[in-house]
Amino acid sequence: VGKYQPLNIGYIASYLMQQGYSKVHLIDGDDYKIYTKNHIIDYLKKYKIEVVGISMLSFSVISGIRLAKAIRNELNCMIVAGGIHCGLYPKEIMEHNCFDVLVVGEGERRFFELVKSYEKYGKTPYFYSKLGEIDGIFFKDQKGDLQKTEYAGITKDIDAFPYPARE
Repeated sequence: VGKYQPLNIGYIASYLMQQGYSKVHLIDGDDYKIYTKNHIIDYLKKYKIEVVGISMLSFSVISGIRLAKAIRNELNCMIVAGGIHCGLYPKEIMEHNCFDVLVVGEGERRFFELVKSYEKYGKTPYFYSKLGEIDGIFFKDQKGDLQKTEYAGITKDIDAFPYPARE
């Protein structure tokens, strides 16, 4: 993680750890002095990462999509898009066909639900049929049609989330 770690991925990681997931890896892909696409893909392969989350701000959406496409070409993992730009332009991002799921709004609980479902079902047709039960996401069903679930809003009790992970 770079000098100024994005807090959003730190909050998602700490929430996953609070839910019992001990193997959570953080990479600040915007720190290009250290991480290239190839470095990130090698890292994902080395640690056999099965679920990848890519957070995108508006200025980093192009590099996020390029990274997702490179990962898609090399690995058969679930790739999840998130971040403020995803909430603004979810359909346009999903048109790039490199993300399995796009999260709108707070990602902590939604990403946890995705990981839990993926862990249980893998990338099977049943997994995709269960995605409709997770609020605030976009995904393509088995036919390739874009699906959207209802957005339940934000968490009013911010103390429900642990402090962000920093490692």
